[in-house]
Amino acid sequence: MKTFIKTLLIIVCLTPAAFLFHFYEYNQHINGEEAPFLLLGILLFIVVTGVLSIKRKVRYMLLINIGSVGLSLILANLFIPNDTSWFKPFERDIVILLTGLFIFICQLVIHLILLGTKKLTKPL
Repeated sequence: MKTFIKTLLIIVCLTPAAFLFHFYEYNQHINGEEAPFLLLGILLFIVVTGVLSIKRKVRYMLLINIGSVGLSLILANLFIPNDTSWFKPFERDIVILLTGLFIFICQLVIHLILLGTKKLTKPL
């Protein structure tokens, strides 16, 4: 079971969430539609990865998220045009990096909250 959760964590955390976020958002914008599930999807992703990472060290989470952001940048260069009117005031790559950083910080907050509650509920 431990190896399954560890493998699941790696797979989920290596998901290029920053790319998927902006790919969905930009394509909905091009089609003139709203992106109704964008916020819910990213929040669900953050909570799931935060919960899965409860037994992992922060540096392990950081390394996996660096890989995810790198993959997001590669995919963004391939599939999202650098539309400067959409990615104001930054370029596409900077926006992808900032989104990846935001996702990592939120995962870290969930991770630390769960660690804190785990220590509080631990019997003496």
